Amino acid sequence: MQTLVAAITWFVGIIFNAVSIVVSTVVNAFVWPAGAIGIPPEILAAGVLCLLLLALWRAMGGYF
Repeated sequence: MQTLVAAITWFVGIIFNAVSIVVSTVVNAFVWPAGAIGIPPEILAAGVLCLLLLALWRAMGGYF
């Protein structure tokens, strides 16, 4: 049972590390533009993500 728990913990750790690397890379892409505007890069990245999701939602609206 301990081996199973260790394997699941290892697997979940790998997934969280991969997601963390992707999120860090995306936020780092917004460091310079956010600094030029004067807001934190996380806020700018979240705003762009919301706009992207809104655009995708509007584009897919006709299919459902």
